[in-house]
Amino acid sequence: GTSDMHWNCPTICSTISTDMQTSRLLLTSDFPHLILSVETGLQNLLGYSPHELVGKDIRILQGTETNAGLLSFSLDHASAMQSQISLYERHGLAVLMDVSCEHFFSISQNKRCILMGLTASETITLGQALGETAFPYALLAAEWPHCIEMVSQLFSDEFGVAVQDVVNQSANHIKPASLTDSGWQALIDVASIQGRQAVQREVSCRSPCRGAWFDVHFVPVVSAPNRRVEHILVRFSTCRTQPAYAAPLAESLHAAPLYAAATPAPARVLPWPGSTEATRPPRDDVAAR
Repeated sequence: GTSDMHWNCPTICSTISTDMQTSRLLLTSDFPHLILSVETGLQNLLGYSPHELVGKDIRILQGTETNAGLLSFSLDHASAMQSQISLYERHGLAVLMDVSCEHFFSISQNKRCILMGLTASETITLGQALGETAFPYALLAAEWPHCIEMVSQLFSDEFGVAVQDVVNQSANHIKPASLTDSGWQALIDVASIQGRQAVQREVSCRSPCRGAWFDVHFVPVVSAPNRRVEHILVRFSTCRTQPAYAAPLAESLHAAPLYAAATPAPARVLPWPGSTEATRPPRDDVAAR
């Protein structure tokens, strides 16, 4: 079931992917689009092995959140146009995918088929974000000043911070101690403006007030496929190798907030899509305080 496909694939898989995994399927060109061949990397992407899919039709990857009309349009036109579509992995979880389809002549099948490319989208849906249970995370508003909308219980436990102390505060309240203000904002901008994931290895203060290394992932979140970014998931994963750090850190999450909520962030000049530069003004309600 893999005679047409010999491409290498990543071996890491997670519910919210921070590795842009890619796989491909070979389908019949006519409805119901039977699966003829599967790239082995799909098991890392959606959990299916090739023998579980070959001979089935593409509807095996669909579910209640799948835009069946958009998927059908992509298959019918096979123009290599990329669309965001929610597909379902083996255990029934919806995963946002960048889907492209193009015509492909299969030598082994001796006929024209459709080659469907699947890539784990750099954006995730709000449902995926709220379903994150493996790592501590905070959810930020995509619009400046990026207020903290919620933090997970794992975040509260890991960093020893009460939920009510950070929700509705500036994103700077959860900034790792080793990261500069400009570096922190640049990572947020990658997710909120460019709609792409970013990751940075930094030191933060975990409970009970000791410094530790974390990989901090910034993941753009959309309310539905093909929509604008509305939230940013900031996910903290502990690094395996932990250097020694004195406690407490100079900038601790457990100390008095370094960035008081009453102090508005200054207006900044940032690049925006469709223009060279634009000034992002402070919010009226913050500036009036």
